[in-house]
Amino acid sequence: MRVSVYAICRNEKKFVKRFLSSILPELRDGDNITILDTDSSDGTVEEFEAFGVKPFSAVVSPWRFDDARNISLSLVPRDVDVAVCLDLDEVLQPGWREAIESSWVEGTTRLRYRYVWNWNEDGSPGVQYWADKIHLRSGYRWRLPAHEVLQFVGDGDESQGWSRDLVVHHHADDSKPRSQYLGLMKLALDEDPSNDRMQHYYARELFFYGRFPESAEWFQKHLDNPKSTWRHERSQSMIYLSRMPGNDVWKDMWAYRAVAECPERRDVWFHLGDREKEKGNESLANEFYARAEALPRDQFYLSSGR
Repeated sequence: MRVSVYAICRNEKKFVKRFLSSILPELRDGDNITILDTDSSDGTVEEFEAFGVKPFSAVVSPWRFDDARNISLSLVPRDVDVAVCLDLDEVLQPGWREAIESSWVEGTTRLRYRYVWNWNEDGSPGVQYWADKIHLRSGYRWRLPAHEVLQFVGDGDESQGWSRDLVVHHHADDSKPRSQYLGLMKLALDEDPSNDRMQHYYARELFFYGRFPESAEWFQKHLDNPKSTWRHERSQSMIYLSRMPGNDVWKDMWAYRAVAECPERRDVWFHLGDREKEKGNESLANEFYARAEALPRDQFYLSSGR
């Protein structure tokens, strides 16, 4: 099996050493690293070259993440079997190369693995989920301007495998502005107004910006969308609605609806416990916390790490 790690970057010199240190020691003969630099000015290219990795260069204008990733994927050698898409603020944990090979059974087209998105104050993993950016070199294409996803365009059927031994850690670059994401998500909705996933993400981004009336409107559009059938994500929209400024009746309604929507998801019970604790109902809150702790961590959606 030949494996290629491919990535896009711009002005990320400070991450290059950490990024490569998690990859280079485990590469085997025939493996490859493909880097697409999108117009860095901070010495990122030179830093890669100091480690013996020569990036490709391209200017993507107007900027879209899917266009940049498709260019980077096109640069991966054709005789590679499996492609691993990473960002420079992500770190493969030791044993990743063996984990891919041992998990990749015949017929697999894509691999899911544990992804730690952020960290609690005590250093323990915070939000986690099962990512899926390891895939066959051929038969896939990136889609959407932001929060881009892999689309299977190969022959036959897509088949996902799972690896519990492969873990990626994310260490966010807080110095990078998020301003471009809002516009790119709106562009995605202009291109496909019925995209339920993007409605959820756009609403969430508006929530982060404190634009609560607009955010509530888009969360409601997500919930009203006939394509919105993923109960895990629907329950998360309800949690955000419960966190909006407003009266207790509104907050309680959405908190309880989130539980009714997806009762097997532990985070909805934690949120409901938090809601009752805010109102001073400690005994009821503890009952909900106990319900949450009795459930396994979500394998199909975000898990808060609690």
